[in-house]
Amino acid sequence: MEAEEFEHIPWSTLVAADDRSRLRMYYLAAGVVVAVALGFAVARLVTANPQVGPATGETFASTTLEAPVVTTSVVPPPTTALVADTPPITAAVDAPALYSEADLMAVAPDAAEATATMRAEWFVTDFFTIDGDGANRSDVDEALPARVPQAPDAGAASYVEWARTHHVEPLGGGRFKVTVAFRSIAAPPGGEYRRQPVRAVDVVVAVDGPHAAVEDLPAPADAPEWFEIEPHSGLGEGDLALAPPEAVATAVAQAREWGESASPLSASPTANGWRIVVMVEDTTGASWPMAIDVGG
Repeated sequence: MEAEEFEHIPWSTLVAADDRSRLRMYYLAAGVVVAVALGFAVARLVTANPQVGPATGETFASTTLEAPVVTTSVVPPPTTALVADTPPITAAVDAPALYSEADLMAVAPDAAEATATMRAEWFVTDFFTIDGDGANRSDVDEALPARVPQAPDAGAASYVEWARTHHVEPLGGGRFKVTVAFRSIAAPPGGEYRRQPVRAVDVVVAVDGPHAAVEDLPAPADAPEWFEIEPHSGLGEGDLALAPPEAVATAVAQAREWGESASPLSASPTANGWRIVVMVEDTTGASWPMAIDVGG
């Protein structure tokens, strides 16, 4: 029987080899952790700050890394836990205010004034129209709070050609005194129609939101007055030959867009160019002199 031989390996050698294996495993694990962290950081930078290249349209990440800013906040400890008998503090909150009609009118006076203007012009047009069928008389009666005195039927006719407001005076409380100038075309019984001179009346209108009401009959008022300014050259004055041909042609072309035909009459220099007077004929054959400013 052969004797068995055993090789003797010192325990210190095995322990040293095991320590070196563990150390390599630790280094490998640390490297994996660092690589994953770097990959995660780069991925966040790419998704957060994409940039588009000027020519190809490719996206690339900014390489500028900013140091994170750490902010700290101190939360005060609750005081109710320290003082148990102190009642909670409540703040009084005012209820939302309800605005009156007067307040709303003060905020938007232009809307109320426009409504009063519209109603006054409408009323003047109906009041001074006599068309024979009596429909407008009914409109006037319904517009006023009291019965309108009936004028004797003299057989005259009247039509309001235009009515325009030229002054509005606020009276407070949503009331306005509106001065309306108007012109009518009227005819006596069996006579011819003639344009009447411009006249004006005062009409008091009460406004309530989008609604308006006439308070009383119209009152006579002064019509707007004109003042004289330095006159321009007359229709036949000003030598047309002094104006550049292109300026005259421009004025005639502009006038022909308004009417059927146009012929220049005169020209005079202005601070910015020329004033060309042109006689314009419309589709009915009527002719109208007009002044056209041409620069240059």
